[in-house]
Amino acid sequence: MADDNGPLLPLSRRWRLIMSTVLLGIAVAHVVWPSLAIDALSLGLLGAAIVVIFFDIESFEWQGIKARRLQQEVKEAEKVVDSIHVPQITPALPDPTTEPSSLIVRATSVLEAVHEEPFDLMPPVDRLERLLWGAEQIRAELIIIAGNGGQLPERTSWDRYRSPELAEILAGKDMIPHALVEPVLTVVQLRNSVVHTTRRLPTDLLESASRLAMDVLVKLRQVKRNYIRVRVPNVMLFRDQSLTARYDVAGVMLAQLDDEGAVRHIAVYPRLPNYQMGRFVSWEWSRDPTIRTEAWYHDPRTNRPAPAFRQSMTFVGREYPQQWGIEYRFPRPDVGFVEGDAA
Repeated sequence: MADDNGPLLPLSRRWRLIMSTVLLGIAVAHVVWPSLAIDALSLGLLGAAIVVIFFDIESFEWQGIKARRLQQEVKEAEKVVDSIHVPQITPALPDPTTEPSSLIVRATSVLEAVHEEPFDLMPPVDRLERLLWGAEQIRAELIIIAGNGGQLPERTSWDRYRSPELAEILAGKDMIPHALVEPVLTVVQLRNSVVHTTRRLPTDLLESASRLAMDVLVKLRQVKRNYIRVRVPNVMLFRDQSLTARYDVAGVMLAQLDDEGAVRHIAVYPRLPNYQMGRFVSWEWSRDPTIRTEAWYHDPRTNRPAPAFRQSMTFVGREYPQQWGIEYRFPRPDVGFVEGDAA
């Protein structure tokens, strides 16, 4: 679907008068000098060329041709989404001890998210607002799926990630169904048509567009993934089991959760940024530094020394904005960082 960029050159009244005068002059010349090679076909082609160059043809039929075309695209996208089967297998997290290239990022600076209390976790009633809300929720969901699986394409601020790019990457990694990419693009284009132009979609098209956004979001929410939550932000790491020689780098205890909120694994890794207890984070790692000897820590659950790792890269995952309300997806919002959780 083409971008809705408006006319190539918006015409002022002066330009319209000039163009009308030119066309009228050609018509008069044809009457005064009949021998000139000007006929009805030539005039028609000239007028058509001017219209094509200077006018946004689609805007003449916004309520007609273009609206019908968009409506058809939305209907086709809805059929595709309805037919998509989302696999119910949770992919394994990449192992940070094997240094896979897809996990490694250059953490030259700490990118901190702005955290606010969630305020719009439920879809709005208004069709237009629901379309805009759905498009943004789709973007956040794609970020979470990519971030939880160690597949974010670059280390940048959360607002700079775009749905089309993330959808293509995740489909290429078989982390979301390939058929879901085109409906995501359709929602983004519809959202842009509303935000970047002064036009308003017809009511029936707006209803279909908002419904499509909700359908796509539901499918993305069905995609199985692991969640990573900060259990203990600051853990002292030691070189020996007797806990007498400390490492210079601090550690972080992370809880790995499944979609149902069950704690699948608890582990301690060296960390670079500072974290806050309970925050959900992306799965990202840096080689600088990489600890290649074993590490130990004091386990608060057993009050005894416990092995952390034999070797590990440094964890540099980023906290997801609290506004996304990830904790409210689970039966217990405090799951993963309270005493008594199973490991």
